[in-house]
Amino acid sequence: MTYLIHINAQAFAVSDDEIDDVEARILEAVRATGAFIDFVGTGERPLRILVTPASWVWIESFAYVDDLDEGDEGDSDLVMLDLDL
Repeated sequence: MTYLIHINAQAFAVSDDEIDDVEARILEAVRATGAFIDFVGTGERPLRILVTPASWVWIESFAYVDDLDEGDEGDSDLVMLDLDL
């Protein structure tokens, strides 16, 4: 399972083994009236996102498909791209 964590219109992919820790850090930040949460952005650049009680946070989960058969479109409209601009 892979998760997309959305924080104020910014999305971050998080793996199954990281989700519990990330959720706990977000809750901790909200309870502390604000704190920075570390993520890895596009191109493996570290990002620090400020999470406050006013932040919009939601989490989507989806099954990760490693390899689709040729001609198989899969069940998801989600496309993840890594762009180097």
